[in-house]
Amino acid sequence: MSESEFRLVVFETDIGWVGVMHCDRVIHRVRIGFASMLDAAMAFREHRVGPDEPNGWEKKLIRRIAKGLTHGAAISKSKSAFCFDDIDVDDDELTDFQRKVVTAVRNLGFGETASYGELANRVGHPGAARAVGTVMRKNRFPIIVPCHRVLSSNGIGGFTSARGVGTKRLLLQIEGHEID
Repeated sequence: MSESEFRLVVFETDIGWVGVMHCDRVIHRVRIGFASMLDAAMAFREHRVGPDEPNGWEKKLIRRIAKGLTHGAAISKSKSAFCFDDIDVDDDELTDFQRKVVTAVRNLGFGETASYGELANRVGHPGAARAVGTVMRKNRFPIIVPCHRVLSSNGIGGFTSARGVGTKRLLLQIEGHEID
């Protein structure tokens, strides 16, 4: 698919501005936690795609994501809240191992966390915690693939977003966790 076929929608949430780039309802990239709409849009400049006016499907996706990122809503959310397993992601460039990790992370429910080591065990690769961490660091689909739910065995671990680990803390707080 050519970059001209991609669509980009940029929208504001409680954790900052979010950008979602997709083609035919398959998510190619999500970037989160920006201070402004311009910052979020500029994060996609290497793809030569600018923000579009949201269409019907995009408006529904935006509402779902924004609802999932609302502060103080954890008490009212069910286990199925903030679940995007019905949304396709562009995993063509992922290895089999990376796909297994992405699937395992997508199976973590709202409010559930796992360590990098636990995920390595779940995908049949005990001892591959660092490899799982690499998959999470390169996750192009935060929120859709909820990598914020994956923690280091000795703390919160890292997070790749505009505001770094602070965004991970916010996401975990929304889901009812307090992480030191």
